[in-house]
Amino acid sequence: MSLRKMTIAEFEALPKEEREKILGESTRAAIKRLRHDGGLLSVDGDDEGACYLCTQGDSFLIKSS
Repeated sequence: MSLRKMTIAEFEALPKEEREKILGESTRAAIKRLRHDGGLLSVDGDDEGACYLCTQGDSFLIKSS
């Protein structure tokens, strides 16, 4: 589920697992934003490996083995 605005009542009506998933995604996004705004590297990843994102817009892909 992508993050979108919803009312408290809509959020409370969701199953517990879905609420936990949304809270986890929101927390990870907030941490990434705070790290980036603070000038620190942030890390993202996918099947190809980890990617370090720099505040200057550079990124460095570390291939998984």
